[in-house]
Amino acid sequence: MKKNISFLLAVAWFVLACFIIGVFVLELKSYMQGGNRQLRILTGLLGADTKEKSILNKTSFDADEITLIKASLRSRDIEFVPATDDTVTVEIVGSVKSEMLPDIRNENGCLYIEVQKQKKHLFQHFLFGFYNAYKIVVSLPKPVDVQIEGTSSDVRIGAVKLKSIYSQTTSGDISFENTEIENGMTVIGTSADIIGSVACPKFDVQTTSGDCKMKFLSVPISGITHQSTSGDCILYLPEDIAGFNVQFSSSSGDYSNEFTSTNGKRSILESYADGSVALHIKTTSGDCKILKR
Repeated sequence: MKKNISFLLAVAWFVLACFIIGVFVLELKSYMQGGNRQLRILTGLLGADTKEKSILNKTSFDADEITLIKASLRSRDIEFVPATDDTVTVEIVGSVKSEMLPDIRNENGCLYIEVQKQKKHLFQHFLFGFYNAYKIVVSLPKPVDVQIEGTSSDVRIGAVKLKSIYSQTTSGDISFENTEIENGMTVIGTSADIIGSVACPKFDVQTTSGDCKMKFLSVPISGITHQSTSGDCILYLPEDIAGFNVQFSSSSGDYSNEFTSTNGKRSILESYADGSVALHIKTTSGDCKILKR
């Protein structure tokens, strides 16, 4: 009797394995159709994809026409760089032509960049998010307001000037490189790291499981607010800052301040010099470090 049961279980497992392999092969076959476009990411991961990146699409607008940029991203990265002329340019850069490029349009001074939702094959899920056929590069000649909503998309802000930025991402990092922001920034992230260097008057960050490591090129005179669940907060403030006050609280995170030489506190309210800049930092299991830049 036991032998019969074992035999039936073996047959059931064999049939199930054949079914799974069959579905995988069919999906792979579908993936291979259309010029092996999707499989090139796999060869890229193996170091065999040597095809150079090229501009797949380019759209330009007069700088005076655009005051706001709204980007909606799905598994596509975006980068903001300084412009070389007086036009706002959106370039789609990649190695392969995608079936569906993002929708780019100007409506009453608002530049919309919307990545269309694309069908995912079963095989694509085995790439664990590495598949990314193209990225979006936006060239800015003058400051504008920027709003970004993204899923599995990294955001890079280069040495550009912005009026303000609001970014809300899931499973995507956001980085700044000598970015100047006139009116402040708000960043909300889930599983997202926030790193880089900025000059901005107001800094507001909320993260769930991402770290924040930011160098301030100027004094954030309107204050810093940071809330996180399991991410660390590391802030580099100008060494010549006139002063600041810190309100820090955490369930299991530690606090250290290079300006005041305070260490090891999990809840603290302290002031440095004239205490003019307010820092409100709250974490559940993340550390806070305030360092001199």
